[in-house]
Amino acid sequence: MDTIEALKKSTLFKDLSRQALEKIAKVAKLRQYFPEDSIVYQGKPSDSLYLIVNGIVTIKNEMDKKEKILAYLMPGMTFGEVGILENQPRSATVCALSDVDVLVISRHDFLDILHEYPKVTIELAKMLGRYLVEASRRMSYGKRDGKVVLIYDLSHAEGSTTLGNLIASNIREKSRKSTIYVEYPHPERIINDLPVQKDQAIYPHPAGHEVLVSYKEKELMPHSARNTLMLDSLLGDYDNVIIGVNAKAQVELDELLNYAKQVILYIPCRTNIIRKVEQVEKHIRNHSRANSINLLKIINRYQEENGAISYWQDRIDFQLPHLKQFPDIPQLQPVPIQLAKVVNKLINRMERTNQIAIYIPSTVNINETSDTRPFVQTTSNFLAERFGGSTTKEAQGVWNSEHTGLVDEKVYIVSSYATQADMNRHMDDVVDYVKQIKSELKQEAMALEINQQLALI
Repeated sequence: MDTIEALKKSTLFKDLSRQALEKIAKVAKLRQYFPEDSIVYQGKPSDSLYLIVNGIVTIKNEMDKKEKILAYLMPGMTFGEVGILENQPRSATVCALSDVDVLVISRHDFLDILHEYPKVTIELAKMLGRYLVEASRRMSYGKRDGKVVLIYDLSHAEGSTTLGNLIASNIREKSRKSTIYVEYPHPERIINDLPVQKDQAIYPHPAGHEVLVSYKEKELMPHSARNTLMLDSLLGDYDNVIIGVNAKAQVELDELLNYAKQVILYIPCRTNIIRKVEQVEKHIRNHSRANSINLLKIINRYQEENGAISYWQDRIDFQLPHLKQFPDIPQLQPVPIQLAKVVNKLINRMERTNQIAIYIPSTVNINETSDTRPFVQTTSNFLAERFGGSTTKEAQGVWNSEHTGLVDEKVYIVSSYATQADMNRHMDDVVDYVKQIKSELKQEAMALEINQQLALI
């Protein structure tokens, strides 16, 4: 295990020079834990920072003798940093869900690192800022368990506003909770699409949701402060807020990502937008510490015949069918059957915010080719029974065996999407299942991917 490579994969240390990483590596100690081992205990002193090198850990909190799973952390993630700064006891217990390797940096050494390397301090400040925002929102909105959905329109073509209102009406119908759609940062831009009365701020849409059409409070405020106040106000009044923003609006994306847990990239069916999509996707991933943002990509097939669709087919989650005309926004009726199906699937996926993937090799006993498709089917059934469905695809993989060196082989990726409740309920079963087929396939390790973070079991 290369300590320097492990440090480079973490958010805190990724921007440091090789020389700095070598210096930090000297004070980092490697520790190994087995399944169900407790790494740190709630209430004990916060004396170290932990960086996960390999494996999966569970963060648990106990209140009133009831245990609650707060999160699962994957390789590259850290824990313990908040307790070190506050010099407070651990706020949660962290347990190994699989075999786990961690790098441990003592409180004294970590504080020295913060003094010596401002880049680490800046990354830590960003991380703590996100924690503070989340804690503040939870306190402000009480027990509201709604959605904040951001639709980021890279298309500049027809359809994104209609899609946003269709999503809002569907969420309102299914959740029976208050839901509003807003064009950000200028809600008044939607006025021309709706029969709005003079000085009307909220339009009650016939489909059941509401639409913000004007926000005139605090007009003398700076734009960023005004927009933050607007969003905070909406989140205080509504359970679900659907935010539509055009990429041309030049808004600060981080400002919105502090609110949104669901992001939909609305992409035109063109190849000249590829670089922009990759940049936006990377930015969103980097913003989210534990990939807590559910990112979905939907392509707008605005032309009937479009050769670019072959490129996008395996890179997107959903495809809007070519439509001669979208439903009128004031009524959202009639909705073409093909469009209704896509929106229903999209809403269903938005409920399932966690992606789980199990990699099945096509070799056994390290490098002996074998028909492992029965294991693929068994794995597909296993995930479907617990999470409501699964998909399978083939890929070519290269991995490094400590016995035979580089191995080039075909792998099967069996994946599913899970709600947080189902994830908490079945995660132990998933890890146990991966261990079982690892033994049956005579593998050194099996790859399990959670929310695009890979761990070896």
